[in-house]
Amino acid sequence: MKKILAILSLALCLVLCASCALAGGDTLIVGNPTDAVSLDPHRTNDSASALPMAQIYDTLVTLSPEMEIIPALATEWTQIDENTLEMKLHQGVKFHNGDEFKAEDVIFSFERALNSSTKAALMAGYESAEATDDYTVVMKLNTLSSAFQYNISQITMMNKSFVEEKGEEFTLETVCGTGPYFLSEHLEAQSFTVSAFEDYHGGAAEIKTVRYDILGDPAAAMMAFEAGSFDYFTTLAEVDVDRIIASGEWNVVEYEASFARSVYMNLTNGIFDNVKVRQALAYATNKENMVALIQNGKGNVADSFFHPEMMVNTSAPDTILSYDLDKANELLAEAGYPNGEGIPTLKLVTMETHKDYALAVQQDYAELGITVEILFLDANTFMADMVTGNYDIAVNICNLGNMVYPWGRIFESQYLGQTNFGLINDAKIDELFAQINVTLDDETQKELIHELINYITENVIYLPLTYSANFVAYNPDLEVSVHPMSVSPYYVRWTK
Repeated sequence: MKKILAILSLALCLVLCASCALAGGDTLIVGNPTDAVSLDPHRTNDSASALPMAQIYDTLVTLSPEMEIIPALATEWTQIDENTLEMKLHQGVKFHNGDEFKAEDVIFSFERALNSSTKAALMAGYESAEATDDYTVVMKLNTLSSAFQYNISQITMMNKSFVEEKGEEFTLETVCGTGPYFLSEHLEAQSFTVSAFEDYHGGAAEIKTVRYDILGDPAAAMMAFEAGSFDYFTTLAEVDVDRIIASGEWNVVEYEASFARSVYMNLTNGIFDNVKVRQALAYATNKENMVALIQNGKGNVADSFFHPEMMVNTSAPDTILSYDLDKANELLAEAGYPNGEGIPTLKLVTMETHKDYALAVQQDYAELGITVEILFLDANTFMADMVTGNYDIAVNICNLGNMVYPWGRIFESQYLGQTNFGLINDAKIDELFAQINVTLDDETQKELIHELINYITENVIYLPLTYSANFVAYNPDLEVSVHPMSVSPYYVRWTK
């Protein structure tokens, strides 16, 4: 199958929109709430940048729609011994400037990622690599873990000679990958366009042009969608679904999310040092109302951060912190804050896409005597504030797949300053993720994961709210395969 459109990201937020009539055939108009920050894949981790980068660059291995690791630029890999992995590369693969992809590019990419502020943690366990010929790379590891191949599926391959020639200061226009598309135009804060690379090793894409239009207002995006200005739309709110289906103008597909929309607490804020405060907020959160009123009865309450039915080797926590306002008030008083006295106004940061949930949280915590001030931020500012801890609580959603160990990226202390958005520094959590990472036996892993789930649930490390029912709507003339873990277009082609 040709790689026509494949998008995987941490925080998916797509809006497919057009400022002109749909072209169809060989063009796809995609929307994005914010402009890309950078197209240097080793120095950025925002979702807006991830969208075009997924088309411009390739990795050695990638993930199938079933979240299985499958070959990409590597054709096969062999475990030579406990700490040695050999990878064979596709031959004849070209970069967009015509250079051939070789083993030296793999080593360069790994070393660059190892020294990257956003990707270094993914290289955990990597010691060195050697090119035994132009198409073979032998890697030395500290330990061969279950997470290593998953992690390198996130490490894009760079053109060594191109980067050395252009220098390390990447712009949005200075890019060169091996992916099915190359960057053909960028209009700051307006759009960026990628065009099909005719020499792509997987075969030239049928859709020749993909334009990402930048439209940050969800209400405006919905209006444009209903006006018929979209090829593909993924921010379809639950409350609008029945009406859109009844119109008969779009194909609508529902996918239940395995990941939870959650409240993040800044654990460096002294108020949250007391677990009883965190538990009080959990008991005061009326998740049932969120499902009924915000999600129009679609989706489910999230009693666990890890979906007990849709994630590998997971189970429900032993203790469920269900809505109980009396219990919440009791815990808050025991923590030394009766009726919320002594708790300053909490700064809640989020994006417009989570507005209704933020307002619900604000209302729920007011019942405890706690005042919450909401700041709605653009995606780039939001991510920056989360990383630096410039918030008290936040409402956010991210997706790292249906296996538990990759989620260490938002829990483990080694990811502080990167993707550990709760600023968690907990030795118990670090230890459990480390054990899960190196455990290949299913039964043992289930036990470790259950222990982790109980620990993070009872200690309210993150406060899960709901599992959403996600919907995509697209032009009936499109053939679409939607990735089950992110509701993003994995394969798209026009049938007319």
